Amino acid sequence: MRDIDAYAQPKLVEALREAIAYPGFAVVIARHPCMLKFMRDQRAKRPGFHPAQVRVDPSMCDRLHVCVGEFGCPSFILHEDGSVTVHEDLCIGDGSCLQTCPVHAIVRPQAEAAP
Repeated sequence: MRDIDAYAQPKLVEALREAIAYPGFAVVIARHPCMLKFMRDQRAKRPGFHPAQVRVDPSMCDRLHVCVGEFGCPSFILHEDGSVTVHEDLCIGDGSCLQTCPVHAIVRPQAEAAP
């Protein structure tokens, strides 16, 4: 049995691969607080709270669509021309997607403005 933080994606993938390869019964427990509930609680506690949402930098995006096809967050929108954008009403700003893009095209706007 393995107990893994669901947002530590490389460790989670490794644990799942080990569990699949294990010849007997294997269990992987992926733990992490529900971010939808967490963000709802933050909005209730702190009036004016806005999550630090992400965006896709089109100059860095290689259009492999890992964010859409493998990560599968519903906030990513794949357009007919192959570009990807983030739906602002759906992005909860937890940043779990930042580690999914192999070319780091998913960015936080405030990180772009930093010197």
